[in-house]
Amino acid sequence: MIRAGALLKQGAPETNASILKDDRRTSPYADGAIQEEVRGMSGCRVRVMRGSMALVAAFAFAATVAGNALARGGGATVERPDLVRFFDAAGTQGAIVLHRLNGGGSTVANRARAATAYTPASTFKILNSLIAIEAGLVADIDAATFRYSGTPFMVDGKPFGFPECNADVSLRTAFRLSCIAVYQGLARRIGLDRYREIINRIGYGNGVLDQAPPDAFWLEGGYKVTAFQQIEFLQRLVRAELPFAKATIDKTKSIMVMDDKEGRVMRGKTGYLYSTQPVIGWFVGWVEQAGDVTIFALNLDITKPEHAAARISIVDQILHEIDDGR
Repeated sequence: MIRAGALLKQGAPETNASILKDDRRTSPYADGAIQEEVRGMSGCRVRVMRGSMALVAAFAFAATVAGNALARGGGATVERPDLVRFFDAAGTQGAIVLHRLNGGGSTVANRARAATAYTPASTFKILNSLIAIEAGLVADIDAATFRYSGTPFMVDGKPFGFPECNADVSLRTAFRLSCIAVYQGLARRIGLDRYREIINRIGYGNGVLDQAPPDAFWLEGGYKVTAFQQIEFLQRLVRAELPFAKATIDKTKSIMVMDDKEGRVMRGKTGYLYSTQPVIGWFVGWVEQAGDVTIFALNLDITKPEHAAARISIVDQILHEIDDGR
């Protein structure tokens, strides 16, 4: 069983409270598209959703995808309200969806919340990486493609994130440490039109991308996904059914590895949605073991610092219980 303690470092930068007060941030990377100063996420001008019908359509679509996510791969869907006790023990509220890829069915705790859409935050780095690699913006995921300019990434006038981000970094490092500037720089090179085309094509989220800057729509604004939609997206990624080359998918799966030992591999990404109250934490991914794959998507309220770590430990505990057949 993968222990949570070995994985906690993966998401730590997202929990820095200073990001809540960010007004301006500067990129530390010398790459031309990444070097420019970008407006703070909390200071952007948000446009109003164009009519209530857009919301109705978005959530109707979300419900459809949620049903598809549970139906694909066969097996029954089991609601497990008893699993909410793991959230209770951590002093928070949340939901989790798990799906056994090889016909083992699905498990849901707090189905209503699992069907509620939230901004994906850093979990969007999975799709962001697929798009960037496919577009040829990152030829080598282990090369230090993103050159450090000598000035650290700043939030609220202070250096932010892991010290490892204040160096020439590869995409693998940027993904693992959630180096925000790298992905915002890539987003400005990809462009909103390309994002809209791909998101609409694969049906990931509600498609509302125009309520935040093009390099921040996955961090704030109207773009939202449900835990069920995360499952559907990851299922298609595992099966290589997304519209990307096999080499692109393989490279993205490679940078997602969080733990690999004793024949058990965990791939995933945390997310920290600071633009809501309470703050929402995500943890999505899958575990490969003995020829089977269990996909998971969890979100919870972060009202205390320790709730950031609980994203991973709760998934670990629930996987352990399900593996034991309880």
